Amino acid sequence: RFVEAAKYGRRANRGDIVRYAAKCFWNAGTSFMGSASARKILVKPLEVILEAARAAKVSDYKFLQSAYVLLFDCLMDASEWEKGTKQVEAAFKVLPSNEHKPLWEYKVMFLSSVGKSVDEDIGIISEYDEEMQAKIWTLLAAQATVPFDAMRAHRKAIDVLKDKPAVQIEYIAHFAEWLHTSSGQPSSDAEDTLLSAVDVLLAIDGEEEATATTFGTKQICSAIRVFLMLSKISGDNDDRTDHLLMAQQYAVRLLRACMTETSEGTPLPETAEDWAHFTFSEATYDSIRENVGPFEITVKSVGRPELLHAYIEYLCSALETRSMHVQCLPLWQLGMLIAKLAAENDALVAVYHLKLAALCDALLLRTACTMHEALAGPLDLSDAEAKQGRLEVKRAEALTHSG
Repeated sequence: RFVEAAKYGRRANRGDIVRYAAKCFWNAGTSFMGSASARKILVKPLEVILEAARAAKVSDYKFLQSAYVLLFDCLMDASEWEKGTKQVEAAFKVLPSNEHKPLWEYKVMFLSSVGKSVDEDIGIISEYDEEMQAKIWTLLAAQATVPFDAMRAHRKAIDVLKDKPAVQIEYIAHFAEWLHTSSGQPSSDAEDTLLSAVDVLLAIDGEEEATATTFGTKQICSAIRVFLMLSKISGDNDDRTDHLLMAQQYAVRLLRACMTETSEGTPLPETAEDWAHFTFSEATYDSIRENVGPFEITVKSVGRPELLHAYIEYLCSALETRSMHVQCLPLWQLGMLIAKLAAENDALVAVYHLKLAALCDALLLRTACTMHEALAGPLDLSDAEAKQGRLEVKRAEALTHSG
């Protein structure tokens, strides 16, 4: 109905009707935006609505920008590169230049995917801030078919961030990952690149008080990633263990730092028994949630919570293989904190309680094991989870009928 309303608005040249129909469609379609499979159903209606908005000269540019970004995500999910190229060109014509910034990475992705050159646009990209330029160079690297072009783009991304070392670390790690997995270069090249990232990390950490650069949650997450990558690449078993322990130390540092800022004098866990019996109270969660310092725990500071969960999972598995179970106790506690505050997933919090229960059982800490099993709660589906499951079934049926 909303799509039909947009069509009628276009025929009557009523931009207000088109805009209202478009926003109603957006509100109705929010439940489909969370996954690639569900977004498929939005492509055709979005194309019709945006075409109507162009024809009726709708001037709500912020909303149109969001609608185009959603359409581009849908087209990328479906690998519709040719269609994406046409739509991104249309978006650049409709939206004023000050609304183009979020669209550039899509333009680069679509153009390079169909084999078109983006050299003419590089000069325009240089007008944006360094982080935006680095994102676009990284996209060019991912789309490059020749290793030399990919390496050049990765180096450009790193170079434009030379004055932002705290951000540069992630791009160095990304370059090292490409060197190790896709470039055909020896592993030593990737290892050397990661060690240069370590140098940057240590420089930031050591000079924090003398510079404006902050060493906080983002940098610690980068450090964990870098040391885990080094542990995978290193050919020496002792070096692997050292890198794992460095990653563990940074993770514990993050946990202790965010707890210290909100503890108000309360002693922090020290021994293995302390960590095993420790639980976050709701008051502690609230205090950490309200913390806006360098060690805040939010989606923005953590980045992608699922990646940090994967790092913790891998790190604990590797440490347990080396009989370092005690070192995993604060790591699972950190995972629980991330699950609660960044991922906002109570089911995942329960999973971490079960992981802690299993670990305490292995360490013969029976009281702590029983406590975490109780805190995990019942393993049956809650009413909210059952409702979510039914919603997923309805989405799947809608996608089947649309196909």
